[in-house]
Amino acid sequence: MSNARDPYLVLSDVADELWDLYQSSLNENQKASEQAKSMHDKLENGYLEPIRRSKVKENTEKYETISAGLKTRTDFIDEQIKRIGKIVESTQKISEYAKIFDQVSAAAAKFLAMI
Repeated sequence: MSNARDPYLVLSDVADELWDLYQSSLNENQKASEQAKSMHDKLENGYLEPIRRSKVKENTEKYETISAGLKTRTDFIDEQIKRIGKIVESTQKISEYAKIFDQVSAAAAKFLAMI
Protein backbone atom coordinates (compact mmCIF):
# COMPACT_ATOMS: atom_id res chain seq x y z
CA MET A 1 0.00 0.00 0.00
CA SER A 2 1.43 3.36 -1.04
CA ASN A 3 1.65 6.39 1.22
CA ALA A 4 1.41 8.71 -1.80
CA ARG A 5 -1.44 11.17 -1.60
CA ASP A 6 -3.63 12.33 -4.41
CA PRO A 7 -1.88 15.35 -5.97
CA TYR A 8 -5.20 17.19 -6.13
CA LEU A 9 -5.66 16.79 -2.37
CA VAL A 10 -2.11 17.98 -1.70
CA LEU A 11 -2.61 21.05 -3.89
CA SER A 12 -5.97 21.68 -2.29
CA ASP A 13 -4.40 21.57 1.17
CA VAL A 14 -1.70 24.01 0.05
CA ALA A 15 -4.36 26.34 -1.37
CA ASP A 16 -6.27 26.17 1.92
CA GLU A 17 -3.09 27.01 3.85
CA LEU A 18 -2.35 29.92 1.55
CA TRP A 19 -5.87 31.23 2.02
CA ASP A 20 -5.54 30.91 5.79
CA LEU A 21 -2.21 32.76 5.62
CA TYR A 22 -3.83 35.49 3.53
CA GLN A 23 -6.69 35.85 6.00
CA SER A 24 -4.49 35.80 9.10
CA SER A 25 -1.94 38.31 7.85
CA LEU A 26 -4.34 40.88 6.40
CA ASN A 27 -3.83 43.37 9.23
CA GLU A 28 -0.25 42.41 10.13
CA ASN A 29 1.71 42.15 6.92
CA GLN A 30 -0.04 43.49 3.84
CA LYS A 31 2.71 42.39 1.43
CA ALA A 32 2.77 38.79 2.73
CA SER A 33 -1.01 38.74 2.70
CA GLU A 34 -1.21 39.86 -0.94
CA GLN A 35 1.53 37.41 -1.90
CA ALA A 36 -0.34 34.54 -0.24
CA LYS A 37 -3.57 35.57 -2.01
CA SER A 38 -1.79 35.78 -5.36
CA MET A 39 -0.26 32.33 -4.89
CA HIS A 40 -3.62 30.96 -3.77
CA ASP A 41 -5.38 32.41 -6.81
CA LYS A 42 -2.74 31.02 -9.20
CA LEU A 43 -3.00 27.60 -7.59
CA GLU A 44 -6.81 27.65 -7.69
CA ASN A 45 -7.18 29.00 -11.21
CA GLY A 46 -4.16 27.38 -12.82
CA TYR A 47 -4.25 23.91 -11.31
CA LEU A 48 -7.19 23.08 -9.08
CA GLU A 49 -10.02 24.43 -11.24
CA PRO A 50 -8.85 22.57 -14.39
CA ILE A 51 -8.58 19.36 -12.34
CA ARG A 52 -12.10 19.91 -10.99
CA ARG A 53 -13.45 20.54 -14.49
CA SER A 54 -11.73 17.41 -15.74
CA LYS A 55 -13.21 15.35 -12.92
CA VAL A 56 -16.67 16.80 -13.53
CA LYS A 57 -16.38 16.00 -17.25
CA GLU A 58 -15.18 12.47 -16.46
CA ASN A 59 -17.97 11.93 -13.94
CA THR A 60 -20.52 13.35 -16.38
CA GLU A 61 -19.39 10.90 -19.05
CA LYS A 62 -19.61 8.02 -16.57
CA TYR A 63 -23.07 9.20 -15.51
CA GLU A 64 -24.19 9.35 -19.15
CA THR A 65 -22.94 5.80 -19.72
CA ILE A 66 -24.68 4.55 -16.59
CA SER A 67 -27.86 6.43 -17.52
CA ALA A 68 -27.86 4.93 -21.01
CA GLY A 69 -27.47 1.43 -19.55
CA LEU A 70 -30.22 2.10 -17.04
CA LYS A 71 -32.52 3.38 -19.80
CA THR A 72 -31.89 0.23 -21.82
CA ARG A 73 -32.76 -1.95 -18.83
CA THR A 74 -35.78 0.18 -17.96
CA ASP A 75 -37.04 -0.02 -21.55
CA PHE A 76 -36.62 -3.81 -21.47
CA ILE A 77 -38.52 -4.06 -18.18
CA ASP A 78 -41.25 -1.79 -19.56
CA GLU A 79 -41.60 -4.08 -22.60
CA GLN A 80 -41.86 -7.11 -20.32
CA ILE A 81 -44.52 -5.40 -18.19
CA LYS A 82 -46.53 -4.60 -21.32
CA ARG A 83 -46.15 -8.20 -22.52
CA ILE A 84 -47.34 -9.52 -19.14
CA GLY A 85 -50.23 -7.04 -19.25
CA LYS A 86 -51.29 -8.44 -22.63
CA ILE A 87 -51.10 -11.99 -21.25
CA VAL A 88 -53.27 -10.99 -18.27
CA GLU A 89 -55.73 -9.30 -20.63
CA SER A 90 -55.87 -12.44 -22.82
CA THR A 91 -56.36 -14.63 -19.73
CA GLN A 92 -59.24 -12.43 -18.59
CA LYS A 93 -60.85 -12.65 -22.04
CA ILE A 94 -60.49 -16.44 -22.02
CA SER A 95 -62.09 -16.50 -18.56
CA GLU A 96 -65.00 -14.39 -19.85
CA TYR A 97 -65.38 -16.66 -22.91
CA ALA A 98 -65.35 -19.72 -20.62
CA LYS A 99 -68.17 -18.20 -18.54
CA ILE A 100 -70.19 -17.48 -21.68
CA PHE A 101 -69.52 -20.99 -22.96
CA ASP A 102 -70.67 -22.42 -19.59
CA GLN A 103 -73.87 -20.35 -19.80
CA VAL A 104 -74.50 -21.48 -23.39
CA SER A 105 -73.79 -25.09 -22.41
CA ALA A 106 -76.16 -24.82 -19.44
CA ALA A 107 -78.87 -23.29 -21.63
CA ALA A 108 -78.38 -26.02 -24.26
CA ALA A 109 -78.58 -28.71 -21.58
CA LYS A 110 -81.84 -27.25 -20.27
CA PHE A 111 -83.21 -27.05 -23.79
CA LEU A 112 -82.25 -30.65 -24.49
CA ALA A 113 -83.77 -31.72 -21.17
CA MET A 114 -87.05 -30.14 -22.22
CA ILE A 115 -87.19 -32.14 -25.41
